[in-house]
Amino acid sequence: MWRDTERCYRAVMSRDARFDGQFILAVRTTGIYCRPSCPAMTPKERNVQFFPTSAAAQANGYRACRRCLPDAVPGSPDWNVRADLAARAMRLIAEGVVEREGVTGLANRLGYSERQLGRVLSAELGAGPLALARAHRAHSARLLIELSELPLTDVAFAAGFASVRQFNNTIREVFGTTPSQLRVTAAGKRGRPAPAPRADGAGVQSHANDTALISEGSAPTAAEDTTSASPASSIAASPARASSAVSSDGTSSRSVSSGASADASYFGTASSAAASSRTGATAAPAAVVPAGVSPVAPASAGTLLDLRLPVREPFDADGLFSFLAARAVPGVEVADHELGTFWRTLRLPHGSGVVRLTPSNGHVRCELRLTDVRDLGTAVARVRRMLDLDADPAAVRSVLETDPAVAPLVAATPGIRVPGAIDGPELLIRAMLGQQVSVAAARTAAGALAAAIGERTLAAVDGEPDVLFPTPAAIAEHGPRLLRGPRRRMAAIVGAAEAMATGTLDVHVGRDADDLRAELLDTPGIGPWTADYVLMRLLGNPDVLMADDLVVRKGAVALGVDGSDLAGHAERWRPWRSYASMYLWRAGGTSPAPPQRTATVTARGESKAATTSSDRH
Repeated sequence: MWRDTERCYRAVMSRDARFDGQFILAVRTTGIYCRPSCPAMTPKERNVQFFPTSAAAQANGYRACRRCLPDAVPGSPDWNVRADLAARAMRLIAEGVVEREGVTGLANRLGYSERQLGRVLSAELGAGPLALARAHRAHSARLLIELSELPLTDVAFAAGFASVRQFNNTIREVFGTTPSQLRVTAAGKRGRPAPAPRADGAGVQSHANDTALISEGSAPTAAEDTTSASPASSIAASPARASSAVSSDGTSSRSVSSGASADASYFGTASSAAASSRTGATAAPAAVVPAGVSPVAPASAGTLLDLRLPVREPFDADGLFSFLAARAVPGVEVADHELGTFWRTLRLPHGSGVVRLTPSNGHVRCELRLTDVRDLGTAVARVRRMLDLDADPAAVRSVLETDPAVAPLVAATPGIRVPGAIDGPELLIRAMLGQQVSVAAARTAAGALAAAIGERTLAAVDGEPDVLFPTPAAIAEHGPRLLRGPRRRMAAIVGAAEAMATGTLDVHVGRDADDLRAELLDTPGIGPWTADYVLMRLLGNPDVLMADDLVVRKGAVALGVDGSDLAGHAERWRPWRSYASMYLWRAGGTSPAPPQRTATVTARGESKAATTSSDRH
């Protein structure tokens, strides 16, 4: 859209918030870039320039507007709508791949050379992979600067910067101020004093209780293995470098404030966030024990952040959270129907985490506890994808409401979302466990598997989920002993787990949809339904028609659509057939399904028969 300057300028003149995150407005006379709905005086058309990303604006010498916070918006829906190289790269950059593996790792995951990748991203997005990753780091750093009490030297490495100097220079160039001044300004907005610092030069200030200032050359580069011993890894390991805060009302560590002030920033797709830092304990290394070991009272709750994730409205939070709640795996996920919240554990590159999500007005409250703050950007990117927060509901509605068959559903439930996935391998295993059985049976089987071989985290609060879903390697090793059911299906699950554990099958958000689908279909035990389900939920592909799904067909018939010609009728729903499938699932959800006998796995590996239906949704 950013190439259509007339349309972009009309959106700017109308201050239409629907376009926030879809393009960037830069003003030549001020050197500032803004969101389209910025409340400042509209600049003259001859003085503006449009960019597809904030990284492109930064690469052209612009800095972020402090009034409208242009990166504090929902991300662009293009990264899901588009299936090209640029979109796949943006998904992986948001996941923090460049910080962990460098541009070489990003290119390898995408199957292109570094040079070719750089050319494509520069042409499509106005910036190369390093500039895009730099924007990602800058806004992750801003979150930690403003909303945690981590020493600024630790913030630099936690956000993925290779040196203190690089951190200082980037913050100055992007935000037009120093890291210490950002913290002071944010503390003033929240009505509390900033921690008293001592100056250590170069704009970075460390606090009086720091043990030492991390030297500029001692951090790993983006391409190095950040899991090795390094100053960055010491962020999680050293209690002296922990984030420490208490809730504003002085209650227990789980009694948190209601969020940030109205003018605080939000955390968009790997961008800035509105949050208040809170702890009642000291950060420590990732605390994970085998699931078979009795839980121990935690000595640490890790770093705790209370964030607000912006969302494009309308937002069907009830439907989305009901979908997740119905499939909540015991131990891994917890749905609180009374409070309307959803908790789950997170397996992250540097440790583990727990997230508690609560829908609110215009945003989703995200209470996040991390054992290693380097995982912040990755965790938020995955949560945003799980909740489909970057979707464009207006675009979906404009297409689907033209079909009289589904128009009443669209009008009755605006802003429907396609639930995403936190982890690719987990999604595939759970989808295979759910083949030909009910949602309840699949949930029971997944929960028993997690209880038997999942790693246990140290929960900070009673009722909080404390089990990480098992890794493919663990399922491949123990699956033959634990899984129960049809022999061929159990063998297929173990085979898929082995393929993912060895790297033969790579299931992640940066995959090309056609290539991933072909590889899935070549895997024994995986048919079109499972492959399409993974594409829809993992890649966020908005145009997947679940035509072979029993409940989708029931829903189509209930709406007067010929089930035998569903694919033909669905052509009018392009490119939003995934969202249409969600509406059809709703329409067919109450229809009865023929019962069948299946067997589910128990935590001790015992066979347990259960009467279920072929209704998978």
